[in-house]
Amino acid sequence: MKNRILFLLLIVMLVTACKATNDSIEEDSENYQINMQKETTQQPSPSPTPESSTAPTVTGNAHEENEGIVPFMWLITAPNGQTMYMYGSIHFADPDLYPLSPIIMDAFDRSDYLAMEIWETDYNEYATIMEGFMLYTDGRVITNDISDNLRQRIVDVFLEYQELLQEWVKPMVPSFQDLDIYVPMVWHQQLAFIAAELSGLSMGYSLDNFFAGAALERGMSILSIETIASSAEAIYFLPLPAHIWFIEQSLDVLYNAESYINLYTYWKTGDDETIQRLLINSDDIAQAELGPEISDQMINSMYTQRRLLMADRAEEFMAEGKKVFFVVGASHLLGDNNVIELLTERGYDAQRIR
Repeated sequence: MKNRILFLLLIVMLVTACKATNDSIEEDSENYQINMQKETTQQPSPSPTPESSTAPTVTGNAHEENEGIVPFMWLITAPNGQTMYMYGSIHFADPDLYPLSPIIMDAFDRSDYLAMEIWETDYNEYATIMEGFMLYTDGRVITNDISDNLRQRIVDVFLEYQELLQEWVKPMVPSFQDLDIYVPMVWHQQLAFIAAELSGLSMGYSLDNFFAGAALERGMSILSIETIASSAEAIYFLPLPAHIWFIEQSLDVLYNAESYINLYTYWKTGDDETIQRLLINSDDIAQAELGPEISDQMINSMYTQRRLLMADRAEEFMAEGKKVFFVVGASHLLGDNNVIELLTERGYDAQRIR
């Protein structure tokens, strides 16, 4: 079945690759905004809205017929009346995604803060943290954790698609011996990156990038929902069989490229039903192939605990009186025990905006 573990693969890629994205946005937010709108109609700037206004006027089940997509967006209202917009994004996209729906941009313009899954600006701190996760520090190398055969299968894919590797990996071609000091998740990340490049989608056009660039251009403060350390721990501290499983699932890069495209289509059309079915299927596949103990640990680390943190952070921002546009991957707002459900269980009202 297509897209069987796509959400898990995307989470690993997001955590590993997010810093380069943040750096590029910060270097030149004005040029970034120009590039994001290239070959598209200029994004309209909604008129100023009175402070007493709450939500965009277009709601209900009908899809808005305008520029852009159907949003996965909710207006969250706290028991004390404080509000927040919560938006389910996707971490890969193409230029055709833009301009965004005026409904989305209206909500963004009503907000004083942007909250993103990960927003780290201290490169030295990031580098120190990630080296601790990505590199072996005890003298081991990759073949201490995976078989020679599996390593060769990865290298064969790298050689076939070497032009699509991340720039820092390309100098290691053809032997990739210098890559042997990196842990299995780094090798997996390169396979996932190749699949993303083959799909024609890019993190460069992601909604995370778009909103970060727009926030910086407007002088809007950006809040980090998670930290690099907490996000990396959720992935790199998984049991070794889970790391090997991720690699095995990522070797068929053409299959995964097609899966990325399919997921992007489901997200753009607001296909909640299919996305939620894929979430359930991902969990079932992991349990069948890894066993309940490891799969439960993986789901708990990569989804359950992160969603609890997201809900806690949303509560924290609202308690502080912050008007926040809260952006996380759409999978965290759908399925069982999602962030929206966690907040409603705590007494918050969640109104879906369409």
